[in-house]
Amino acid sequence: MRDEAEDFLETAHPDALRQIARARELTREYYFSACSDTRRRSEILRELLGGIGDNVMIDTPFHCDYGKNIFLGNNVVINMNCILVDNAPIRIGSQVLIASNVQIYTASHPVLPQERLVTGWKKGKGTFFRTYALPIEIEDQV
Repeated sequence: MRDEAEDFLETAHPDALRQIARARELTREYYFSACSDTRRRSEILRELLGGIGDNVMIDTPFHCDYGKNIFLGNNVVINMNCILVDNAPIRIGSQVLIASNVQIYTASHPVLPQERLVTGWKKGKGTFFRTYALPIEIEDQV
């Protein structure tokens, strides 16, 4: 059980919402870019992600929340229709292959309603629920 209020994320914070909106714009631009335009696709990924190594291929569609919390090593393939929910850092090492339809989630929420729901919540005062995030690391050659 998580007792500390600061352990919980405020995903409705204006800064978080702006970052999520920007990630949505970039992933949409990436999706509609020509596969043959490797220069532009690389530029988009470098703007979107927190760090990216050499020889990285991300197939589309690809979805993430923030992007800036995703760090990829060298020689990484992320196949089509993958989702990375990066409320906390996701670190993927080198020589890693990720299959189609893989979903990696750093975010979660308490299971019990009395821990998950915010007592006395009022519209416009953040979210009515509590969430938290824990980092994920996938090591080299996975």
